[in-house]
Amino acid sequence: RQFELLAEEGGALGAQEVADLLGISRQAVDLRRANGKLLAIDLGTRKNLYPHWQFTDEGILAGLEETLAALRAGKHSPWACLRFFLTGNLRLNGGRPLDRLRRGEIAPVLSAAETFDTHGAA
Repeated sequence: RQFELLAEEGGALGAQEVADLLGISRQAVDLRRANGKLLAIDLGTRKNLYPHWQFTDEGILAGLEETLAALRAGKHSPWACLRFFLTGNLRLNGGRPLDRLRRGEIAPVLSAAETFDTHGAA
């Protein structure tokens, strides 16, 4: 199921593809990943894949960095973060956080991220 999630919403990009998309260096992409500003799935052998859905024509999806920070505070793995964005969430009335971010509804997504996978929360 994990790799199915990675394939959803446009698949994934390598670091150089992200660099080209954002108009920055590959090192800048790696720095953003290391600082938790981009979601990357580590496939080992120094290969990271970046879900395509986190990028827009303007750059990075609005609210993504804040949501990743909230998820990081909960010490969630990149795979868990991927699952958070792409699956329905009870705190969002069953909606997917990704869809809510695309509509500019950042505050409820942040609230859902802060309680993701905690006891009694979905």
